[in-house]
Amino acid sequence: MFKRMLLITALMSVIVALPAAALDFDQKEWYGQGIVALPMGNFGDFANLGIGAGVGMLVPHTPELSFRGEVSYIYFTTEDILDADVSASLIPITALAQYNMKDSEMYLLGGLGIALAKISVDYGELFPGFDGSASDTSTEFGLTLGAGYHVKPGMTLEGRFNVISDANTLSVNLGYFF
Repeated sequence: MFKRMLLITALMSVIVALPAAALDFDQKEWYGQGIVALPMGNFGDFANLGIGAGVGMLVPHTPELSFRGEVSYIYFTTEDILDADVSASLIPITALAQYNMKDSEMYLLGGLGIALAKISVDYGELFPGFDGSASDTSTEFGLTLGAGYHVKPGMTLEGRFNVISDANTLSVNLGYFF
């Protein structure tokens, strides 16, 4: 499984890098973003609201098309489970294409990436003298679709649907370009 994920990641990097060869990296813009995420599906059964932050780089290709790369960290609050402390987090690494609508402040987003997911459980004392912990990490392929709006110069507001295997999320991202 790990070899297949590594191959997919390498192939995705090459596909994203081909159009990037024509990009002007002198016009790149760095940005930071705050993220509020709502888990869906099986993930939403035990995880609640997620809060996180990320950094990224935008490189324009044409006035309508830009490419972005970003990495984020999202921590999710979890349901209360008797005698257990549960935590969940995601680290999405995403390559995005941004299509700016003509004569509008709106834009569309689409992208591919990988997400490092981690879930940890620290058990209280289940039986006299027995306590413990367990954790699971996985690397999953992800797809992102969304739209955004330029609130003012240097600030954006985005809505995204992130498909990440069993950890799908809806998120609102507030970005600040510096």
